[in-house]
Amino acid sequence: ESFLSRHPMHRLTGDENAHTLQFYKQCMKTAGFSKLKVYVPWDSVLNYAPLKKEELNLMFAKALSKRIPFLGPETFARILKIPGASYALAQILNVALKIPGILYSFEAVKQR
Repeated sequence: ESFLSRHPMHRLTGDENAHTLQFYKQCMKTAGFSKLKVYVPWDSVLNYAPLKKEELNLMFAKALSKRIPFLGPETFARILKIPGASYALAQILNVALKIPGILYSFEAVKQR
C-alpha cells in the first residue's frame, strides 16, 4: 500500500498490477519470443524519460554529493562528463538499486 500510494501512475490507472522481472521474462519466453534483451533501469532513455541524459547526470551528481559532501555536486557533474563514467555509474546503480516500480524495457523477436 505504501508503494502504491507513492507511485506516480497508480492514481491514474487504478491498478498497476506489476510483476517481477523474472515473471515478465518467463511470460515472453512462453509466448514464443526469443533473443530477449532487457534494458535495465538506467540503460535506456525509455526507462528514465522524460528526463534527458544531462538531467539524469545532474540528479546523480546531487545524490552522490549528499553521500560524499566534501566533493560537491559540481565535482560529480564534471566526473560524470568523463567518457564512460556515467555508464559505469548506471551499471552500479542497476545492481545496487532495487526500487519497486522502476521501469524495465524489453526487445525480443517473435517468430511467425
